[in-house]
Amino acid sequence: VPHWNALFRSFEHINPYSGVVLYLYAINMSEDVMTQICYHIQKDCIRKVSFDTVGFTNLRGALIQLGEALKSPTLKSLEWHENSIRSTEDMSLFMRALSQSSAVNELSFQANGNENASSLLSGVDFSTYKVLN
Repeated sequence: VPHWNALFRSFEHINPYSGVVLYLYAINMSEDVMTQICYHIQKDCIRKVSFDTVGFTNLRGALIQLGEALKSPTLKSLEWHENSIRSTEDMSLFMRALSQSSAVNELSFQANGNENASSLLSGVDFSTYKVLN
């Protein structure tokens, strides 16, 4: 846990005019760590966050926290790659999280393990995104 605390302390030094990109790759993440990361996404100048091949101990809790983080006015880009969302309920939760964002204008969503993703995401207004992958 000390490495997470060091990361969170470093957020105090983010330039508010340039922001920072937070890239989380191939890690296992507890609900507590996801809560702290999403808190900092909301409160600090993080302009882009990427969750790539993350093993969430509680996916539903992670998606709820992501919904809160997506309310950040400084977060402009979200990447969600190879994070399995297998259940319809969890995909619906992800869809609601996306719908809560007014600032994110770039979305990349790939290889997330649900063949019905396009139909489940049909309720999301994608016209607000400048970049969609």
